[in-house]
Amino acid sequence: MPIDNEVYDRIGESWWDEGNPLNVLHGSITPARFAYFRDVLVRQRTGQLSGLQTLDIGCGGGFLAEEFARLGCDVVGIDPSKVSIAAARRHAGLGALKIDYRVGSGEQLPVDDSAFDLAYCCDVLEHVSDLDRVLSETARVMKPGALYLFDTVNRTRKSKIIAIKAAQEWRLTRVFDSPIHDWRMFIKPAELVSRDSVSVTSSCCRRVA
Repeated sequence: MPIDNEVYDRIGESWWDEGNPLNVLHGSITPARFAYFRDVLVRQRTGQLSGLQTLDIGCGGGFLAEEFARLGCDVVGIDPSKVSIAAARRHAGLGALKIDYRVGSGEQLPVDDSAFDLAYCCDVLEHVSDLDRVLSETARVMKPGALYLFDTVNRTRKSKIIAIKAAQEWRLTRVFDSPIHDWRMFIKPAELVSRDSVSVTSSCCRRVA
């Protein structure tokens, strides 16, 4: 059964509502994920984070984009869901955060070549149909010496039980009524680092769940 990427248009208007299953990313995952990314940035950039040209690929409702904007980064958020982008813009406006949100896909990023000091991509790579194209596009828009941060799901027995069986298939524990993941699309770390497009970036931080 194909994954249901249309869910982000159906319920993406309320990413920030605690009753929305998408909000689990914010409350349960964003704090630890962002703390890890921030630590990497501090080490790599010796604490100089303000003004970093930053690209959020697959920004959803803007959970991470807002965190990076509060650090002083100049953030561009890209997502194919018009509904999610509208929700992200509304919420950023409530917090007076200046984030440039644009509708677009990872396979064809609507940004210039060599424009970003930092690019990050979370909960996205396991959803795309053309992984090589997404990675190639990411490399295209990064400046020499830029940092690429990503977080995706490792294809293991554990992830099959948690992300597929428990979160999608078992009636008493499932979070969504439709499949948002396909275990075959989960990515082992070696499969990413072996791809030529990743090696184009000078620094790549891997955090695979």
